[in-house]
Amino acid sequence: MSRRQHWVTALLLLGIVVCANILAKTQMRWRADLTVDGRFTLAEGSRELVASLEDRLLVQAFITEDLPANLVRFREQTLDLLAEYEAEGGGRIKVEMKDPDPQRNLRVEQEAIKKGIRAVSAVEQRRGRRESRTVFLGAVLQYGDSEVVLPTFDFGNLEYQMSSAIRDLVRPARPKIGFFTRESPAPPEIEGFTLPMPPDRIFRQARERLKGAYRVEDVVLKAGQPVPDDVVVLVVIRPWDLTDREMFAIDQFVMGGGRLFLVTDRVSMNLGSGGPAPAGEVRWDAWLGSYGAAIGESLVFDLQCLSARFPGPERRSGNMVQRMPDVRGDFPFFVSVKGAGFNRDHLATRHAEDLSLFWAHPVRVSSTLPPGVSSDVLVVSSKDSWLEADAANAVVDLDLFRRTRARLLGGGPGRTEALARTFTGIFPSFFAGRERPDMPPPPEGRPAPTDPFEGVEQQMESPETRIVVVGDADWLVDPLLRALGQEASSRRAPNLDLFENLVDWLTQADGLIAIRSRGASAPPLDHSVREEQRRVFQDRLRESLPPGIPPDVIGMFASTGDPADLQIQLADGTMHAWTDVAADVVAALDAEMGDLLSEDEAALLADRPGVVIGVYQGAIERASQEFEVGRELSARWLNVAGGPVLAILISAGAVLRRRSRRALV
Repeated sequence: MSRRQHWVTALLLLGIVVCANILAKTQMRWRADLTVDGRFTLAEGSRELVASLEDRLLVQAFITEDLPANLVRFREQTLDLLAEYEAEGGGRIKVEMKDPDPQRNLRVEQEAIKKGIRAVSAVEQRRGRRESRTVFLGAVLQYGDSEVVLPTFDFGNLEYQMSSAIRDLVRPARPKIGFFTRESPAPPEIEGFTLPMPPDRIFRQARERLKGAYRVEDVVLKAGQPVPDDVVVLVVIRPWDLTDREMFAIDQFVMGGGRLFLVTDRVSMNLGSGGPAPAGEVRWDAWLGSYGAAIGESLVFDLQCLSARFPGPERRSGNMVQRMPDVRGDFPFFVSVKGAGFNRDHLATRHAEDLSLFWAHPVRVSSTLPPGVSSDVLVVSSKDSWLEADAANAVVDLDLFRRTRARLLGGGPGRTEALARTFTGIFPSFFAGRERPDMPPPPEGRPAPTDPFEGVEQQMESPETRIVVVGDADWLVDPLLRALGQEASSRRAPNLDLFENLVDWLTQADGLIAIRSRGASAPPLDHSVREEQRRVFQDRLRESLPPGIPPDVIGMFASTGDPADLQIQLADGTMHAWTDVAADVVAALDAEMGDLLSEDEAALLADRPGVVIGVYQGAIERASQEFEVGRELSARWLNVAGGPVLAILISAGAVLRRRSRRALV
């Protein structure tokens, strides 16, 4: 071959390579996700949102480049996800990266603050000392004349956060969710003033959870008015003393194709005393039954439960009465639903793992299920469940609880009970063949208003629509949500997560449910790859502990970035969720400490808690200095939860071992 032919061949090959690269960048997008659940590939709902873009979407990502070691991995995942959106957009999405480092890019930092990106304090270990510095992790999405700011990225599910922002940009208006409750109205909003909320305004967290994706508005029906036409879903919570006129308004809302979310119970329990509280009259049985739903009168008693604080017994000595310390123990009227209790075939509960209900009733199909309606069970109690017919036996009283448990368990085996159901189909009107209820009488001295339903054709049958019924309202009450560590802004709030999923299902926002659920659980740690590393790290941890601390309570810890997701792995290899051992840990630090912990452990925790915290922190840090995986696990743990929780969790190992050897209260 001549020299000229060599040059021609080389130039042709070079041209082929250049053309291939151009094609790869402009036309061909081959990306592989090798994870089992496809967590690094955009969900179908996200791809549909990107496909709906008619204009260019600009994403300005303000991410500090020099991040602490524990945030580097999140930065890489964020960049990968933004690249997925940009690739999926095919030219309709442009991502601009900006580093708001105050020392190198002061102008960019000022721009980030001006746009609403929040400065976050990040802590890291440097030369054996904890140092704090400010970083930025947020973005601004611009679409046409509209803009959405993400002040900080959601560590738990960034794809859901991004896709929700895109949805808000591309759709003309957010759907409206109406709340019909017996709460007092919220005070008016006055600029510069914050008026106190009425004390009975106890479903604020549920409202707040929806405000990111929906417009939320209270619905008042007492004056005889209909449900507003722009309400898509009506959330009805605890509709005691429901009047015929209010029932008619809700019925006609459903007949018009509106979606109903009924959250109610039959009895009211005082959250402070744990005893019965005044409640209104239940008047909705026949109306609800006409749709095919029924809420049982009994309360569910489930051995898979949360704990409660029982008032300590009183001891009398002559004229003296001594109140003994309170006792904490399992209380089966506080139902704890775990993985097996959720319908994995339903989109709203497919990835749910946890739900807490309080004094719940079973939800059943009524004997009058309409022929065009079907029902699916969403949530069930465990197989160790019974029904208690008398609410007076559900008081938080230790002696009464023991008698109730003995009676129910002695009456035969338990069984699962449905706690939440969906009803889908064409519903008949409860008022078919009945007169429209009269308007309520006007206040004294005022003329009777015009009936807004006058001249409007009464609907006798609905189009295809959806209804959700949950036999408990306390699962959404603010004080109990706070006791569970769940708030609207919480990264992990199982009760509010399910509530939002069900509202999304009612609005048929199925794509968002699927996206949100992808962040519901963290991928399992790869035991096959890291087993030897874990063993070595655990050995080093044992060697670092000073004498006198029992080695069998040493555990390995892993977290997804949220304390509620913490896992403890004891020396025997068993894994326990922090949420499962929290009650035992609290009991160990409460009046029962002497019964649950060894004398040495109790003395260490009771007499020198600060020393114990320091000992375990120091041991973790010394062991991790020589071992990489130790640094990863321990740093994540220490940064998330801090010393006190670390000391308590290690003590929980002893609690769990003793728990298996003793009879539970």
